[in-house]
Amino acid sequence: MLKETRILISNIGLPSNIIGSWSTRLSKFITNNPDFFDYILSPEKEGTNNIFCQKKNFFTWNKKVRNLNLKYWVARDYLNSISKLSKKAKKITIVVLDDLHLLEAIALEKYKFNCEINLIFSFHGFSLKLDELILNKVDKVLFLTNLSYKDTLNTKETFTPEVVIVGNGADSSIFYPLEAVDKSKQKTKMGFHFNDQIICWMSNPRRKKGLHIFTKIIDEINKLNVPVKFIIIGSNLKINKKNVFNIGRISNHEMAKYLQISDYYFFTSLWKEGFGLSLVESIKCGAKIITSNNGGIPEVISGLHNITVVDKPNMLENWLLAFKKSYNSKKENITIEKASSIWSYEDWEEKFKKSLL
Repeated sequence: MLKETRILISNIGLPSNIIGSWSTRLSKFITNNPDFFDYILSPEKEGTNNIFCQKKNFFTWNKKVRNLNLKYWVARDYLNSISKLSKKAKKITIVVLDDLHLLEAIALEKYKFNCEINLIFSFHGFSLKLDELILNKVDKVLFLTNLSYKDTLNTKETFTPEVVIVGNGADSSIFYPLEAVDKSKQKTKMGFHFNDQIICWMSNPRRKKGLHIFTKIIDEINKLNVPVKFIIIGSNLKINKKNVFNIGRISNHEMAKYLQISDYYFFTSLWKEGFGLSLVESIKCGAKIITSNNGGIPEVISGLHNITVVDKPNMLENWLLAFKKSYNSKKENITIEKASSIWSYEDWEEKFKKSLL
């Protein structure tokens, strides 16, 4: 009997052990809700509802052959799988995870499949840059913040998809604050002095994340002769500076241990962030936050404490002034109960489910 079908589309294998905010979140969702999606199309072969699909690189960006390249090569596996599945369903809801090329390919073929297609785009960035032709074939867009939706709306003369703001969420069973005594013990256990003030930076080394700015911040803070140590997580680049510990790329569970012993967290993003999940993870672990004011960040930190905002993040002196302000301000301690209520994974899961039903 023909039935309505839900399909998840991803350009990375799911469930996944890859370090990353949305891949970790979706992997947890799939583990918690193994029957929610009838099929998962991704570069993952294991799993009863997985269909292996691999996104290919473009041969050329020549406009004359781009769409043919997209259909018959880049998104071929996904389109072929959807075509086969459409022959045994009365309606398919397709959820594309943050891949503009796969979304475009499916949108262009939407009315050629053998059943009705409900096309949903889960967007993880800030400014949605899509041609009106494609947007008119997208039924719904899931944004992380209202600011992202408004920014997109302001840049489009016509914007027709239904919109749902699903936010984001971090696992409160992993990211939570330690009591002062336990924090001191954990610092010692991890090789630091219990009195060390630990400053954390965590992201990938892409220039827009601001590691090059943070390395200069390190030099300036070292000149202040305050008892600090710096830990850098997520980058395999070795920063050879005084008081710096290069941690590299580690799992979410390991990340939490470092965030829990951190006293300060620098979020030096130099682009319009869709959300900034590591920012939330650090807040939940009880660190003082020093962050740029880009993209969806103002909405993410609204109403929260222990946060110092840098409005002009490309100016080094502003970061130093923000640190001094934060260093000299009294910290408002956060309880585990309060931390668990801040952008929780459970809230996100509920919104995500509801947006697809």
